[in-house]
Amino acid sequence: SEKPFESVVLVDQNTISKTPRSNAILYADGWTPIKEALGRTDEAKKLGYFAADFSFNAGSGRCEECMGLGYELIEMQFLSNLQTPCGYCNGMRFKDDILAIKLGDLSVFDILNLTVDQAVTRLERYPKTFKKLKLLQEIGLGYLTLGQPLNTLSGGESQRLKLVKYMGNLSRNRKHSILLIDEPSTGLHMQDVQKLVHALQTIVEAGNSLFVIEHNSQILNSADWILELGPGAGKEGGEVVFNGPPNSHKGKNFKNTKTFEESKRRLNKFNYSDRKILGEKGFLEVLGVEENNLKNLDLRIPHNEFVVVTGPSGSGKSSLAFDVIFAEGQRRFMESMSSYARQFIEQMPRPKVDHIDGIPPTVAIEQRVTRGSRKSTVGSITEVTQYLRLLYAKLGIQLSTDSKQPLQKTSAFEIEKRVHAQLKSNSKKNGGEHILLAPLITGRKGHHKPIVNWANGKGFEEVRCDGVYFRTDGFAGLDRYRIHDIEAVITKWSKNPSRAQIKSFIQYALEVGSGRCLLSNIDCDDDTWYSTKRVDPHTGISYPDLEPALFSWNSAKGRCPFCKGYGKIFDWMKEDLPASDDWWLIKDGETCPKCDGQRLGVIAQNVILGDHSGRELSLPQLLSYTPDEVIQFLKDLKVEDSKKPVIESTVPEIIQRLKFMENVGLGYLSLDRETSTLSGGEAQRIRLAGQLGSNLSGVLYVLDEPSIGLHPADNRRLLNSLRRLLKNGNSLLVVEHDQETIEQADFLIEIGPEAGIRGGNLVSIGKTNASMNQEPMVAENNSSYEFHTFFDKKRKAVPKGKKNKKSENWLRIKDAKFRNISKASVDIPIALLSVCCGVSGSGKSSLVRGVILPKVKESISENKTKSVCPLGTLFAGNLFSQVIEVDQKPIGKTSRSAPVTYLGTWDRIRSLFAQLPQSKVRGYGPSTFSFNVKGGRCEKCKGNGKIKLEMNFLPDSYVSCSSCNGARFSPEVLELKWNQKNIAEILALTMEEASRFFEFDYFLHNTFALMTETGLGYLTLGQSSPTLSGGEAQRLKLASELVKSLDRSKYSRRQKAKPTLYILEEPTIGLHHRDRMKLFRLLRRLVDDGNTVVVIEHDIDLIANADYVFEMGPAGGLKGGKCIFQGTPKELLASKKSLTAPFLHKFNS
Repeated sequence: SEKPFESVVLVDQNTISKTPRSNAILYADGWTPIKEALGRTDEAKKLGYFAADFSFNAGSGRCEECMGLGYELIEMQFLSNLQTPCGYCNGMRFKDDILAIKLGDLSVFDILNLTVDQAVTRLERYPKTFKKLKLLQEIGLGYLTLGQPLNTLSGGESQRLKLVKYMGNLSRNRKHSILLIDEPSTGLHMQDVQKLVHALQTIVEAGNSLFVIEHNSQILNSADWILELGPGAGKEGGEVVFNGPPNSHKGKNFKNTKTFEESKRRLNKFNYSDRKILGEKGFLEVLGVEENNLKNLDLRIPHNEFVVVTGPSGSGKSSLAFDVIFAEGQRRFMESMSSYARQFIEQMPRPKVDHIDGIPPTVAIEQRVTRGSRKSTVGSITEVTQYLRLLYAKLGIQLSTDSKQPLQKTSAFEIEKRVHAQLKSNSKKNGGEHILLAPLITGRKGHHKPIVNWANGKGFEEVRCDGVYFRTDGFAGLDRYRIHDIEAVITKWSKNPSRAQIKSFIQYALEVGSGRCLLSNIDCDDDTWYSTKRVDPHTGISYPDLEPALFSWNSAKGRCPFCKGYGKIFDWMKEDLPASDDWWLIKDGETCPKCDGQRLGVIAQNVILGDHSGRELSLPQLLSYTPDEVIQFLKDLKVEDSKKPVIESTVPEIIQRLKFMENVGLGYLSLDRETSTLSGGEAQRIRLAGQLGSNLSGVLYVLDEPSIGLHPADNRRLLNSLRRLLKNGNSLLVVEHDQETIEQADFLIEIGPEAGIRGGNLVSIGKTNASMNQEPMVAENNSSYEFHTFFDKKRKAVPKGKKNKKSENWLRIKDAKFRNISKASVDIPIALLSVCCGVSGSGKSSLVRGVILPKVKESISENKTKSVCPLGTLFAGNLFSQVIEVDQKPIGKTSRSAPVTYLGTWDRIRSLFAQLPQSKVRGYGPSTFSFNVKGGRCEKCKGNGKIKLEMNFLPDSYVSCSSCNGARFSPEVLELKWNQKNIAEILALTMEEASRFFEFDYFLHNTFALMTETGLGYLTLGQSSPTLSGGEAQRLKLASELVKSLDRSKYSRRQKAKPTLYILEEPTIGLHHRDRMKLFRLLRRLVDDGNTVVVIEHDIDLIANADYVFEMGPAGGLKGGKCIFQGTPKELLASKKSLTAPFLHKFNS
């Protein structure tokens, strides 16, 4: 075209501004007339204000505290940042004087809060502004408020606002422009598109040209000319398909019109009845599962239901739930992240499955055998402590560590007001001279000549040193070994100065004093400190700003510097502690005398929150409370209205987690309780509360035996909590053996029929009778033990327990005192199986693991019949040769550890191979057949059989060693065979197979037969120990104790005059009903050998099969700690105090 264009303008959807200080009326050039009108009012002239003062970006009219923003930005760390109204202007942006000036009946704040539609009717008297407002209205932005920040606008709104700015200048331009606009209809309703078309036509009518990239049919139909590119995309595009006015083309040439018509026809034909109704339950479809021992399973699991997976231990339940379903859900969720983010996250490998469909994001809560470090607490595991740290950092009132008075923190503007008020008040009382000072040195030793010389160079004539005034020229210095305070004299006032003078001097004083200054009244010798930071009003000492790290005992900023955040002094710390104190007199593990066990430094200990009743608590004090006590305090918190958004974003999260703790029966625990002191069941439920208290929706929770460690009375509360998760729109997949949990399930899957290679089959799957009006259960075969017990309820009666009548054969504990236990006395029969039961938190673990275990160890080491200490008095502890706590901790943490090494059988097997004639010829010894040392192992994989491949942002992969093909040993070693099997094939045998293979060897045969008898016959000899569950590890430890009696050649010298005391905690965890019977037989064998077994347990089967029972209670926490019953299971049935007896009655019915 020969027509000249003044400019080419691109109107895209990029954000106009990233700052909240620009708004719609400013950008459209409509604010200046309003400011000028406000500046012309009589009220403005009286107060000396001009048009420039009605800006929140500059001038003297804006609020000095928030600088015209109207809000304070609070960074909430792991939560979304908050904007709270400014505490001085209450979100109105301007000073009170400015807000009192009105245009008609509208203040500047009222005007900025008008919508464009409202402003059009209220501001007609101001033509320039009115014109801009009409344009905004015509283009469909009438709903915006005049003061809405531009950084909050959408891309489409920003684009249309750019058009308005251009349209407002149309009449001024003599020459015309060409505008390039990128999809202006984005985000617009069809009615608003028509307004947009009208605005575009206005620009064209003014002589401008528009080049619009668009797909919208309304705009296409309104265009004067259409240029279509195609015919396809990418390499198939790039050609001009059509070029001309819309009414001159042939329909077949204009692909957009054709496509639009076709899409309308398809929409008309669409069958809406085929659509899935929102909220309708779908299915998780899993096909061809072959992970671990699972044998090509096909399952269809319903969403939003309580699904239980059950079956014998080792049958493949966890493989299905965790290694397949959880792993795939987690893996797909991680794939949605960038490759950069994925490299920092440990990712799950792809499971061995043909197809998975309909899987939501998954969250797993597995059994863990570790209970956390000494720094791990109930509050930190549930994430309550993290929220409380944030709450104290943002809302806490900081006190002086010396005077215990609240610190002061004000703005320069507020300091000016206070100084002006103080000078005015003092002049009315007694007048006198005032001196404004800026601190240079606070509480530091030295002669301090350099700092005074610096002050002299800056023009200061006087300084005040420790209350005495000195000239800066010729300053001789101070006593270098004393602590001094030095302030520079900024100015002296003998009469009231003007506000302008005060402002100028205060700003200079704060600059010199690094945010601090003080006003000294000479007549009454009184100093008043001011600070823009946190300062003690009496001493002038400044404190750091509060941050969450100051309240963390894992942070160097927040922890006590003496005990390093442990709350206790341990021997390994003492070398690093100051030699000036008597640290060596403190016993190992005693409470830190500096922080009094509160773990935090002195600053964090002096930050408080208060409630309306007048209580003021620091974070350590609040953490010493139980969940219910913390909830009551937080609900009654006393805070300023401007800080309530902080409460609204944190307190509900805290309360939700605390209530879940109560729902799972942990309401008796204080939040500062160390997790290392919790029982296995408590530790499991604490993690459960931490995960499930997060209020997620649309998630598949995969749980591993949530009922472990729960008394039957508490288990019902847990089930109710799990039901609430379903109501929030989640799905539950629970691996469980507990009968009541199975009965509550909506859908049941049983894997079996046996363990190991005899398992991995889908025995039964279908709806349970707990789901009313549902399809009947489907059983694939008749081997389902779980369903038989579920429906038939065939249980045996309570057996009669033995009771040792010889008084000298009783282990007695009298007046035990530990944690919540208060003067509890218990008698335990020797050489029998005793069970300690009771509700959660009643004191079972505290009594058995905290009192009996250490006291018996002490009696054995000192050979005392009677042992007295603050924990209580123990009688007959020296009747044992040793006390062994059989817990569920891993038997090995590396992949090189295996059951065959733990049982002590590997040495015997290697010796057998070393005795082969070929071994002797080659000079092979037992060490040659070890995969842990050089000699016979494969050196490429170092005897691991696998090689780790690091895949950066993909999960690490393990591939079979190409040299030994996963056999671990060199080819020369693998040539040697015992009874047709080489050393690698021996490691691949299961315990059951090995017991048959080694029938010729008394020790090996009986060891592996014992493992089979305990239900672990499916484990392979070479299985990596870290892969064993907690229950498997515990039974392996028990079996290893029995194995010691087999190897007479190795243990013949051991004296057997005294038996052993075995202490077990919840050994039935992870065990199927059939496997529990194997456990009972194992425990009975220990007792038959003359040993004493004490078990902490909730399982009714084990309680019923015990010889003796003692129950703690009657409730958890402070309401527990008493022995409410002692006697046989039969006698327990008659107890009215017992909470276990009603469930034992069900067992006996």
